[in-house]
Amino acid sequence: KFGLRPASTAQLAGGTPGDNARMIEAVIDREPGPRRDVVLLNAGAAFVAAGRVRDIAAGIVLAATTIDEGLAAALLGRLRLAKRQADEQAEQANERAASGSEEAPA
Repeated sequence: KFGLRPASTAQLAGGTPGDNARMIEAVIDREPGPRRDVVLLNAGAAFVAAGRVRDIAAGIVLAATTIDEGLAAALLGRLRLAKRQADEQAEQANERAASGSEEAPA
């Protein structure tokens, strides 16, 4: 239904954190398969719940478009950048605290 294929739980199983990251990236990089289908179905339902679309089929189309136009990859890139920046700021704050510096952060 909805152009999605049935899948076994074995086809959807995760693995190590590194494996799971690669699986997510494969979906975001437009790799077809059961994992993408599950992401499309879940995202489609979320779009319905959020009131963005009227039905699950339209939600699936919106989810596929979001991935296929590179919007999901762009968001992942922005999230990674924000995390790196936050990590750097935390490291600098820790270094200041360890050195006993009273300077305010820039």
